[in-house]
Amino acid sequence: MTPEAIWRWQCEMFLYASVLYYEWDLAVLTDEDFDDHCHKLLKWWPHLPEWFKARVTREDLNAGTGFAVTIANDERLAAVEWFERVRGPISTNE
Repeated sequence: MTPEAIWRWQCEMFLYASVLYYEWDLAVLTDEDFDDHCHKLLKWWPHLPEWFKARVTREDLNAGTGFAVTIANDERLAAVEWFERVRGPISTNE
């Protein structure tokens, strides 16, 4: 995996974890892991892709939040697919 591919995945993971948490009330990462991930992204900010920096602010990462991020429908679908690979099928039985 190239460095660019690694950073793209790290950025996508932030987006996917955010949409799962804020829109679906599903956590694929613990709060501590998400905060650590945000701090890692903040540390490596100069290396992150421009498409990510246009959507996520340093303040978002410093606060450990993806609440204000705009998520496209294809990203929502990718987030659900990622969750199901990691945690198993999403149960619709409440």
